[in-house]
Amino acid sequence: MAEAKASSPSLSRHQIHAALNKVIDKVSGLVSSSHHVDVAKVILEKEGLKLPRHLEAAFTKVVVDREQQHLTPEQIVGLFGRTYGVNMAHGNFDDGSLDGNKCDIYINRYEAYDSPHGCTFEGEVITTTTMNNTECARNVKGEGKTPCSALLDALFNQQSDYKVTVVDSHEHKIKEPHSRLSKKVAYYVECSVQYSDGRVDVIFGVGTGAEGNDAARQAALSAATQLLNSPPTDAHPKKEAKISEDSDYL
Repeated sequence: MAEAKASSPSLSRHQIHAALNKVIDKVSGLVSSSHHVDVAKVILEKEGLKLPRHLEAAFTKVVVDREQQHLTPEQIVGLFGRTYGVNMAHGNFDDGSLDGNKCDIYINRYEAYDSPHGCTFEGEVITTTTMNNTECARNVKGEGKTPCSALLDALFNQQSDYKVTVVDSHEHKIKEPHSRLSKKVAYYVECSVQYSDGRVDVIFGVGTGAEGNDAARQAALSAATQLLNSPPTDAHPKKEAKISEDSDYL
């Protein structure tokens, strides 16, 4: 999330979402509704999570890619948890295909406080690499309009080959199945990743917590892990979407 201004004219949030809609539709490659399970309904009924449309499309693509496995609802829930790093109470998925995650990110200590930009995150994060069993700790500091964007800025503001921008977020209370009580909060974040060669990628993060800020930070870590472990998607052509510097979620 570098401070340098984009060379192209700023777009409105409506134009940003219109462009990202095209990207998501291309990347998802969704089959007709008669050929895939309504994953959003499954996740909602089993875990109480209301997936935003773009996240639903992206995860449906993950499920469609595995349709030959004939996943049960419990396996779909488990796959969602493994994909986005969320603990799921009613899911189970373990076919070994997701055990090769190269990197994970943890917050060792942090301080979050209000600032002129909205929110500042300052602390120590630890990145672990399972492939060669290494661990790297670094001190980071970032700013943003929300706790989520502040943490993402802290994690990636030193990158020169890509820029991470929060373009949308959603938050809601989680109602346990068969219960009227809302004990947790869910937070979803959608980010654009603009590479120096003009390519645009889209990543998602999902977090849950007792409070909104906790869930937001978990969503930021979820998105960061997605980015570190996922290569750029070839389906995203150069200059498919340009992201405005004045987004409400920066």
